[in-house]
Parts: sequence; C-alpha cells; structure tokens
Amino acid sequence: MRAIHLARKVTRRLQHLRAARPIVEAIRRRGRGHGVQEVEDFDGDLRIALDLSEHAANEIFWFGYRRHEVVRCLDRLLQPGDVVFDVGARFGEITLVAAKRVGPAGAVFAFEALETTQRKLAANVAANGLDHVRRIPFAADDHPGTRAVHAAAGRYLDRTLVAAAPALMARVDLTTIDAVAAHYRLERLDGLRLDLEGAEPAALRGAAETLRRFRPWLLIETARGPGTPAPDPRALVRALTGYRLHRVEPDGRAQPLAPQEPCPGQILLATPVATA
Repeated sequence: MRAIHLARKVTRRLQHLRAARPIVEAIRRRGRGHGVQEVEDFDGDLRIALDLSEHAANEIFWFGYRRHEVVRCLDRLLQPGDVVFDVGARFGEITLVAAKRVGPAGAVFAFEALETTQRKLAANVAANGLDHVRRIPFAADDHPGTRAVHAAAGRYLDRTLVAAAPALMARVDLTTIDAVAAHYRLERLDGLRLDLEGAEPAALRGAAETLRRFRPWLLIETARGPGTPAPDPRALVRALTGYRLHRVEPDGRAQPLAPQEPCPGQILLATPVATA
C-alpha cells in the first residue's frame, strides 16, 4: 500500500480528535501534490477517483466524506427503490452514496453542468457499474438557456454558479427540474439534494410543478466558499407552500428550525407538511 493511503488511514481515525488537528492538517498539506488517487473503500465498498488538488475531493480522501451529516441524513431518508435528484453532483460523492442506497430498483439523476466535472462524474459512476444513475449535463435554473459559471469550481474553492474573472468562466447549458421530470415521464420523485452555491432559489423556481406533484423532501447545503453570499434558506422555501424547515445535526437527525434562527452554513432539510 502506498504511503499516502497509509496516511489516509491515520487522518480518518484522528479527524474527530481536537488535539490531533495539527497532525491531520500537516498530513493534508503534504498530500496535496499527489494528484488523482483511486479509492476503493469510499462509503465502504465503492470506487472513486479523487483529485487532491480539489477542495471537496481532498476532504473526501482524508476524512471519508465532505459533509458527514449529509450522508447520515440520507441514511435516514433513502429507501430501496427511491428516485432522487442530485442537483449539483460535481464528481459524484452524493450520487454514489444515493445510488448505493436506492439500489437498482431506484434511480438517481445527477445534474452537473461543467464539462470537465461531468467526465469525472461519468468515470466514477462507470467504475461502480451504477446503471441506475442518469447524468443530466445541465445546471438547474428557472429557465432553459446558457449561463457563465465559475470554471475553476473545486480547486480549493467550494463554489460553482458564482461571479468570477472572465478567464475563469465557462458557459454551461441550463434546464429546469420540471423539464427533466417531464422528459423522463417520472411517476415518482422522493427527494432532491441541492448544492448549487447560491443558485438554489432559481433551481427551486424551476421545480414548482415537480414539487407540487410529488412533494419530495429537499436536502439543501447552504455552506459557501469565501466571498460567496449564502441565501437565506428560509427564502428558498417561502414560496413553496406546505414545506417545513429543519436543521440537520451532525448525527444526521433533523431538528425543527426556529423562525428567527440563523442558518448560514448549515445543512437544511425541508419536508412537506402533511395535509388532511
């Protein structure tokens, strides 16, 4: 086993010990120049290629997941046979996690607009033989078209649809969640996970009919990279009648969010309110 993979075992064991943080960070810094690493035990038994120069991939390599609470929450939400949209899939961390849990009887639709990231997503899906994953090469918005996006997303940045210098921009195709649901003639949609770095309100405006018809849960990541404003998560669902917001705790449990509770940087779960 290569030394870097032995070091990875150390960081994964020590990551929750505050006293060990200097050691863990020192190991991470030394590992950034090791390029792409193939991991065969992601989420227990999945394969994933991780570019250690990318912030999210680096965290997954050294710590197991980028956001452990998201995976723990999905463990509580997902059932075999579920249909899920992963909107802002990047290279496939949550796509793979969800596909494993819903199984071949279910389906995962992975939205990723950037061409270079699409290729990574495709390779990670293929490496695990996940035929029930459909890749959607679009960004979710409230209208079809194109948009300039940050082409360096992930290179020690946690941002995608944000303003940037022209040299770092690329144009991507836009669609709506409603259009994808209609195109595939979905008969069910159990949940949506959204990680769009500020574009969530537009994506949800383009999902109005889908949300009305299927009443799925929404798992929304509101953490932002430096200089990227986080939208008020309550504004994300204010126009969506019949949804209640919860804060996702580190163990994956959801706690009701108080009306005045600050929530930037949190993981939020929106669940449909039962009707009589």
